[in-house]
Amino acid sequence: MPLVNGGVFTQTALFDKAKGILMKQRHLEEDEAYGSLRKLAMTRGKTIAQVSQDLIDSASLLF
Repeated sequence: MPLVNGGVFTQTALFDKAKGILMKQRHLEEDEAYGSLRKLAMTRGKTIAQVSQDLIDSASLLF
């Protein structure tokens, strides 16, 4: 179930989880993970919350 339609807390939780995935899988620092999410969101014309949800969904398919 997507969490993007939730409130600020839910969006923050999504963002933190997505950053954590990037930090672990790509060995990034927190600011680098944030930059990656931000850049991807801008490139795709989506919000950071939407990109975060996409990343979480993709990661769940792999593990």
